[in-house]
Amino acid sequence: MRIHLSTYFSTYVLTLSLLVVPGLLSAGYLWRTDELKSYGEIVESQLARDAVWGSAIHGDVYAYKQELVRQRRPELLALGSSRSFQLREEFFTVPFTNAGGATVNSDLALRFLLDLPRERLPEAVLLDLDFWEFNDAYAAVRTVTAEAGTSTLSKLLVPLEGIRNRTITLSSFFWMIVTGKPRNVYTEGNLSGILAVQRAAGFRPDGSYQYGAEVLEEPTSGGSPFQGTLREVEHGLERLAPGAHVSEVRLSSLMELLSFLDEHDIEIWAFSPPVAPEVYEAMRAKGDAYAYLDEIEGAVRRLGLPFIDFLDPDSLGFESCEFKDGLHPGDVVIQRILLQMVAADTTGKLRRLVNVDLLRENVEAFAGMTLTVSPDDGYLMEETDFLGIGCPKPG
Repeated sequence: MRIHLSTYFSTYVLTLSLLVVPGLLSAGYLWRTDELKSYGEIVESQLARDAVWGSAIHGDVYAYKQELVRQRRPELLALGSSRSFQLREEFFTVPFTNAGGATVNSDLALRFLLDLPRERLPEAVLLDLDFWEFNDAYAAVRTVTAEAGTSTLSKLLVPLEGIRNRTITLSSFFWMIVTGKPRNVYTEGNLSGILAVQRAAGFRPDGSYQYGAEVLEEPTSGGSPFQGTLREVEHGLERLAPGAHVSEVRLSSLMELLSFLDEHDIEIWAFSPPVAPEVYEAMRAKGDAYAYLDEIEGAVRRLGLPFIDFLDPDSLGFESCEFKDGLHPGDVVIQRILLQMVAADTTGKLRRLVNVDLLRENVEAFAGMTLTVSPDDGYLMEETDFLGIGCPKPG
């Protein structure tokens, strides 16, 4: 009987250990990577450590960017989609924060500003207006949905699943638990969140986005790097749906945003970023399918908004090598945009906010690149021809 009880107890302890120990280790990893914190705590820690934050658990960009703006109190604020992510504080002469990704259209941009305390409102705004914002055929999200709560068990499984899929190595897993310091080959900067710790990708303290492994590693698959976007053009899907005329409903939403900015004496300049040359050519090859594109600039300017449409890549004089993918311009393209906006601003107000000399130096030094690299970025690797199209990159 004693032998039977001893065997049962040993089996019970062993089974319990196999369940509890991995959970405890996973919890330790999540704690070290700041994945168990609230958005307020995440931003506070990020700003204190000057860290890049990229989460594998938290996905509410709206809540994160709200907290970032509240704690940073910028004078200049960028509003828009992920296509504005590369606007960085170092490009400007005043305190700046990028709220891109949380404000993907005029409705959400207005909601974002309304949700801020009055004393946290910026003095000026740079507004990214994506072309699909003016197409009724694209059903954009226009309300904010709170992030669904994630169960403790689901959170604990994330690092273990990463180990199983080999996106998290055992050595980096245990090193992070023991030392609290990330171990990766991409950067030596401060990192917070699993995605940042493992891939060096995520939001900088100013809200701009740092590309990591995706632009530092060689391409792993063949075919066109823009094939996903080109497929959307071919079949008229999602953001690349055809449209005959500019949407009056969307213009009305933009007018509401402009009225709020005017009421609060907030200066504004707007732009529409380009797409990769291959994508633009495919869109124009569809004939009149995208006729609404030719109406956008005139319609927006009639609202009294300083606006430049850069959708055509020829307007900026760059090649595909300066793009991250079919829709997302890199650092250099964004700086080309700012320089043209400054040149077109007859009031001189925008020039006082922009570090023109730095932009010119960067465009000259990093032409043909996606990244603009400064010593503070802490990159340990150089940008590669990650698109696989023969770009002359140093990596």
